[in-house]
Amino acid sequence: MINTQFLLVALMGTIIGGVGGYLGSLMASKKMTLTAGALGHLTMPGVSIALIYGFDISIGALIFLTLGTILIWILKLKTNATTESLIATVFASSLAIAFLIIPK
Repeated sequence: MINTQFLLVALMGTIIGGVGGYLGSLMASKKMTLTAGALGHLTMPGVSIALIYGFDISIGALIFLTLGTILIWILKLKTNATTESLIATVFASSLAIAFLIIPK
C-alpha cells in the first residue's frame, strides 16, 4: 500500500519541478539569471534583524525581499541600466547591510 504522504510529496515535487523549469527558462530568456540568488541573499538582513529582535524570520525576510524588489523596480524605471546590473547592485548592497547588522 502506498503512503498518502509520499504521494503528496511526489505530486508537489513534480509541480515545483515543472514550475521551476518553466520560470528558469523564462528568466534565462529575459537575461535575469542572477535574480534567484540575489533575492535569496536579499533576505539575509531581514533574517538577521528578526533573530536579533526575536520575531518570526519569515516576516523579516519578506519585508526585506519586498523592499529590495521595489528598489530594483524603482531603479529600473529611473535609470537606463540593465536589470542584471541593478539586481547585482542590490544583491551586493544587501549583503553589506547584513554584515553590518550582524553583531560581532
